[in-house]
Amino acid sequence: MKHSFLILSILFLCSAGCIQKDIPYTLSEAEKTFTEFCKAEGDVDVTARSVGRTLWVYLPLKISLFNIKASGQKTTADKQPTPLSLSAIDGEKSSSLFSFRYDIIPDALPGDTPPYGMQYNEEFTAKRRILYYGLQESFFGLPEEAAPRFVVIVSVDLSTGIGMKSTLCLADLKKYMTGAIFDDYMLREVADMVGDPALIGDMAGRALERTDVPWAEFLTGQIKQRIRFKFTQSDFKPEADPDRVITTIVANTLALYEFEDFEKIRLYNWRDKREMLFDKEQLRSFVDVLPEKERAGRFTTIKFDTSNFAPGGQKGTGDK
Repeated sequence: MKHSFLILSILFLCSAGCIQKDIPYTLSEAEKTFTEFCKAEGDVDVTARSVGRTLWVYLPLKISLFNIKASGQKTTADKQPTPLSLSAIDGEKSSSLFSFRYDIIPDALPGDTPPYGMQYNEEFTAKRRILYYGLQESFFGLPEEAAPRFVVIVSVDLSTGIGMKSTLCLADLKKYMTGAIFDDYMLREVADMVGDPALIGDMAGRALERTDVPWAEFLTGQIKQRIRFKFTQSDFKPEADPDRVITTIVANTLALYEFEDFEKIRLYNWRDKREMLFDKEQLRSFVDVLPEKERAGRFTTIKFDTSNFAPGGQKGTGDK
């Protein structure tokens, strides 16, 4: 039996503020400061290596990332069909074209509720919290042209080779920690499960293929994540016109980052065998997000209750 885990993202930020001091002025100094900070603040051993404008952080763990516990929930006999259920979504960017294929099932009968739930291991949560503080302490003070554009955090259970890969835009993390964005950040940090036998016992992450993440790859992953969330976990799940809903998600995501390096968007509704093409001007007509306003001032301290963050169980209110 296959278990599909939808992991939106995790932000584990402490309730105590973090003061930047002795800001390094080169990327190599920042990487060194980051690894030393993580070790000193939480005895967290990580490796940090930059490839182009992407910082790769590897967190080897001798614990499982998740705890499985009985939930006590029972399946009810009077389940109502879901108006629109997302069966599959994939996407890619080739040359100047973004392509997304999706399968939406109308009036789908919900599956049985499993008698168990999953939560992040508390020790893993604490280690991830240190990583975010380390990024703030070490990289936020770098000039924009010298700082990483993206950060990829790979956390792996060394006994199984199973872990989680999170890709974040450093500018998004800055906005979040200064209060410019809130719930929407959980949809911006792209998270995926990973598994590789070569990672078993790999303390240094030698088996990882580290590459410079392009904007198109990051945005494609985020768009797919937003679509999954909208149809499966949002408090405002669509009940009609899935093509328009998905087109709006694509348009809004590209508009948020002011991304213009494309000519057309191709959507393919697999169930209805319908293809739709949009050029930039047509896509702009679907945008319904307001421009973000940067908030100046000191870093804002935000306290999170992370007890309910678990695969397939997170909810946010930033999505409409």
